[in-house]
Amino acid sequence: MYLSNEEVRLLDTAVKYFEVGFRSYIAEVIIQKYDTIEKYRAAINSKKSTFNGGSAILSGRINALLSNLSQERQIKKVYKLLSETNNNCKNNIKVEIKEEKSDAYILVSELISITYVFGAELFSDMIQRFSSREEYMYLAEQYRTIRNNLSHPEASISDLNYKETDKFITILKGYIDSKYFWLASKDELQKVLDGLSISINNSVNIINNLSMLPKQKNKFVCRTKEINLVKTYLTGNELGFGRMHYILITGFGGMGKTALITEVIMQLIKDHNNKVLRDDRWFDFILFFSAKEEVLDIDDTNGKINNYRLRSQISTLEDIKQEIRKYLGTDDLIEYNKKGLIVIDNFETLTQEEKEKINNYIIYESNNSIQYVLTSRNEEHIDTNYQLKLKTFNEIEGCDFINKYLEENALTIELTEDNKKQLVKLSKGNTLVLVLSLHRLNQGIDISVIEKELNSIGTETVKNIVSFMSKNSFDEIYNQFKGEEEIVERILQILVMYDDPIDRYSLMILSHSDMNIVDQVVNALTAGLVLEEQREEVQINEFAKTYLLIKFRPNKIEYISKQQMISEYKRDLTIKKNKLQDCRRKNPQIDNIFKEWQPNNIIDELAILEAFEAYIYFNVGFVTNRKTRPNKKYNLKQVNEYFSKIEETSTHPYIYAQKARILLPLLRFKSEDNELIKECLQDSFEKTIISVETQYINIKGTISYASILRELGRFYLEDSKKKDYNKSANYSEKSKEIYEKTNKIDKYYYFTLRNLAKAYTGLYEYTKEKEYIIASLKLWNTIQNESKFELKNLKIEAQKQISFCIENV
Repeated sequence: MYLSNEEVRLLDTAVKYFEVGFRSYIAEVIIQKYDTIEKYRAAINSKKSTFNGGSAILSGRINALLSNLSQERQIKKVYKLLSETNNNCKNNIKVEIKEEKSDAYILVSELISITYVFGAELFSDMIQRFSSREEYMYLAEQYRTIRNNLSHPEASISDLNYKETDKFITILKGYIDSKYFWLASKDELQKVLDGLSISINNSVNIINNLSMLPKQKNKFVCRTKEINLVKTYLTGNELGFGRMHYILITGFGGMGKTALITEVIMQLIKDHNNKVLRDDRWFDFILFFSAKEEVLDIDDTNGKINNYRLRSQISTLEDIKQEIRKYLGTDDLIEYNKKGLIVIDNFETLTQEEKEKINNYIIYESNNSIQYVLTSRNEEHIDTNYQLKLKTFNEIEGCDFINKYLEENALTIELTEDNKKQLVKLSKGNTLVLVLSLHRLNQGIDISVIEKELNSIGTETVKNIVSFMSKNSFDEIYNQFKGEEEIVERILQILVMYDDPIDRYSLMILSHSDMNIVDQVVNALTAGLVLEEQREEVQINEFAKTYLLIKFRPNKIEYISKQQMISEYKRDLTIKKNKLQDCRRKNPQIDNIFKEWQPNNIIDELAILEAFEAYIYFNVGFVTNRKTRPNKKYNLKQVNEYFSKIEETSTHPYIYAQKARILLPLLRFKSEDNELIKECLQDSFEKTIISVETQYINIKGTISYASILRELGRFYLEDSKKKDYNKSANYSEKSKEIYEKTNKIDKYYYFTLRNLAKAYTGLYEYTKEKEYIIASLKLWNTIQNESKFELKNLKIEAQKQISFCIENV
């Protein structure tokens, strides 16, 4: 939890009281040992040339401090300020301490660095009051961080940070003599600490298990928008925005899901304690349950990144209900009419069966006054009111995160802008990888070492990150495709190895999979943020490719074989692309088709080109001429074979429309297979409509689509197995509407009116409703009165139909 504003004020007072004694003691020890600047300079330089820190972490950290302290400017500044501090203590001269004036007095960071460097010979007794040198350094760094945060207005200090600072102050207060505490006595300091302890231990007066919250050692930064969003969904707002019963937070491992909801809870408690959050928007209880199985952290002995196993707090619904009974006295929450918040962290580690049970418990067995927040690495199929997806940082966001993290956590690391950009790039914008990298840098590990580790797939660091990040990340997909795991892995392998955006057809061909499964896997990976969609192509998110899907890379021999297959496929695709460009140069009509039919990607364009060439391939123009038949004939089987190959590559509506255009002459000018041709024609027309209405909706307002609708209207009047006046009228009406909206009134518009008029006449004969024959008469009159286009045969037909309509009206 965060300290309230009053508690922060008390902590600030305690730190200032303590710091006077700490500064005075350190200053006297150094000045007594090195009574001239020359002796101090010699000691610092000697330390720099001979230092051997033992542990890799401590050695690197102290060497970095020595490099700073041994600069001549620092030697002069530090020695001068130590002398002044020592003199002030002796003479009880009160000096206001302000961290921002770094040349006016010695900084806390410099003071602590001196105790590290001269720890063995000058401060060993003091450091031995701690369990180890490592504990002293850890608590000293926590103190320095808190001291830095307290200098900022509206500082957010967690209770964990306070406890570590309190421990550091208490241990050293017991060691440092009272004479050094000349600003405020030890008793006055203790009184402030006691008051602070009482206040903090009584800050949350609702039922809770907040001791189970993950210990946030470092200050949470960024994600302000997401935090405010979740807070609003949990408490509502002054504008009357209501609370949400059920929220899911998703994102890759290490994205900060647990840290985010922890931060939300801590901020809400702080808001309530500071009277910012009204009582009627507060909770009667807050419970946090974790299913986390492992954590990724830095090994204190060698500074490397390792996985550490954890014992899960819960793994079943019964575990959750047992915990709820412990705190609320009941697990029957349907009648529990109190406001509460229950968090279930790392939901992805639970079995599918338990997930379903928990979801049903939340939906059907919990009062709406109780709110739930779940976190998961997966896109869970549960009935939430809202889902928040945490995404990786881009370069700008990542650099901003680094700047804020360094400032808020008081990490003394010098990074160039290029260094920051490189860290963001190598971490793929993952929060945890960035944080661990920054802390390793702060421990003295060189940035070149970190860059080399993150840049190499086979390093122990990357292996540990991959093991942690990929755990449970694909459970949802495997659950969806039980028994077909091998196919899923083939698809994932191609995604890993294909460096460019890839369309689903290519993915199907290269993975030797069924299109239906490819579609489902791609949809699941896209929903889970593993894939990024670019029109009809997909590409693996950079983070997922490095830290999630790397486990699916095939062995070396298989890798070479698959890479060769992919290269050959790309080479063939390049040849086809070159052919396409050549055809577009030679035949402007193809460009007009692309403009009108709006293909989504290169695969669509290649498929359209093949469908376009079918008209020439089958000599359709000659077939439609009753007087001259071509030497080369074609039939239904040949058309189906030709187009089946194209349809495997794309579902673009032009393909089905072109097939229908090829089949119409067969139906009207050839007698064999008429019934089969009609079935095939109807299928092609209907597929065209479905493709436009569901996938290629941008085509809906084009003249090309109006033409297809016109032909389909005619088909149901004249060519289908059974005339369907309703369908004919429906398609003809849509075609007419497009012509009129686009103001493209040509002769084909009047053929559309003819189809619609005949459909209305048919509906009149079937229903005997006068509205149809009146509408039909109006359309025939419009055709009859047209003078701009040559419509001789159409007008002859119109004259006959007008007479029929008048008789029946």
